[in-house]
Amino acid sequence: GAGAGAVSAGNDAKKEARAVKSWFVEGPPLETKPDYDNIHGPLGKPLDDVFMSLFRTRLAERVGVDSSLPKNDYRGLMELVAAMNARYSDRREVQRIAQDTLRSLFPSWLPGQFGVMFAKPFPEFSSRMNAWATMMAGTWLMGECEVNDCEVDGGGIGKNQGVLVKRCRFLEESGCASACVNSCKVPTQAFF
Repeated sequence: GAGAGAVSAGNDAKKEARAVKSWFVEGPPLETKPDYDNIHGPLGKPLDDVFMSLFRTRLAERVGVDSSLPKNDYRGLMELVAAMNARYSDRREVQRIAQDTLRSLFPSWLPGQFGVMFAKPFPEFSSRMNAWATMMAGTWLMGECEVNDCEVDGGGIGKNQGVLVKRCRFLEESGCASACVNSCKVPTQAFF
């Protein structure tokens, strides 16, 4: 009687633990976390700080709040991202705000004309240029990354048309896959 119920309850708890665990993906051990504060893009820390400050300022304008931490402090950006995700529960709204922020970093005419000037007439060059620019100007946001070959539409391989993020700082520092996907990954992919 009592023993069978205890075994059944124990098995149920194990099944539940396995089910919950299947929803989570374990990341790399924290002991191997890079020292992101000392990883800089090829243009150096001063320009990384400019990129971060500009991005954060533009994002804060759209969200309506900002962190009290210095503009070039990544933790301040993470506080702002957390505030944005808390304020806007609709992922599409978060994605729109993030994409609008990206657009605001360029001259107003460029995003609309990029396809006409580069992407349509020179698709391979355009993809390479985007990958290169992302690596040059985005290391502060993502951590160590490199331009790589990637699969392109039609199943071919695009030489130097992708960006490999070795271990994503945004994901790791935000601690939230949803914040990563909706505040960074999807808006960036849609932008390009």
